[in-house]
Amino acid sequence: MLQSVLRQKRAEMDREFQKRYADQRQENDRKAQYALKRQLERHQETLDRRLTEKEEEATIKLNKLVDDRVAYEKHQFAVQLKEMAVKLTLVQDKLNARLKIERDTRRSQDLWVAGASLLAATKKGDPYVNVDKELRAIERASGDGDKLVSSVLKAIPGSVREKGLVPESVLKTKYHQMEDIALKVALVEQEGASLPVYLLSWLQSTFLFMKISGIPQVEIDNPPKDPQFMSNLDTFDLLQRARFWVERGNLANAIRYVSSLEGASRAAALSWHDAARSHIETRQAAEAILAHAAALGLQYI
Repeated sequence: MLQSVLRQKRAEMDREFQKRYADQRQENDRKAQYALKRQLERHQETLDRRLTEKEEEATIKLNKLVDDRVAYEKHQFAVQLKEMAVKLTLVQDKLNARLKIERDTRRSQDLWVAGASLLAATKKGDPYVNVDKELRAIERASGDGDKLVSSVLKAIPGSVREKGLVPESVLKTKYHQMEDIALKVALVEQEGASLPVYLLSWLQSTFLFMKISGIPQVEIDNPPKDPQFMSNLDTFDLLQRARFWVERGNLANAIRYVSSLEGASRAAALSWHDAARSHIETRQAAEAILAHAAALGLQYI
């Protein structure tokens, strides 16, 4: 009986133990699985964190490489751009220099033609030669900013533009007419004189002019410019020397003597004197234009 009870208790205890063992084992398995799961999660978090850090490091390195490469390429491009700019500047300078040469050469040719036309106009045979066309041609050929041409054109008397130019051949003819009148009034003051003085002056021009001695050779070789020397010459001497130079085509020397006339002779010679001076100034302007045009052309040879 006792044995039976003991076996029963033992069986119950054994079942209780088995049950507790199973429960404990199940609890242990659950805890182990939970712990393993947590460990795996922490491991995954660690891996994820390290992977993120590696990605960030790789991104930083890559960005640095890209930035360095971009900076290098920008620098290379800047260097190339600067070299290209220098080359372009050289090309532009050469092109501009070439264009300047062509412009100056063409301007030189146009100025030469215009200046030659103006000079030729001073030798025509008309009583008055309209040179407005020639002057406008010079203005066009000079372009903008040619101070020398502007100064030369300004030096041409306004009467030349308004009335025209008296050519050299006409001045020679008119000189003899002027001389004849100036000689006839050589003794008359500028304000006038009495009839006997006019008569005496006319007689003097008729009988005495041909007795004037010749011009000294030294004076011909070196025409005087001193006003004091001119003041020592009378009307006949002055006109004799003026005629000498007119007949030899040297109006500039002739004007020096005519400018020294006094009294009525000066008044008689005034119109010729002004026309001759305008002629000379215009001719000198034409010669200056020609010289300037030649200089422009020669500077590139």
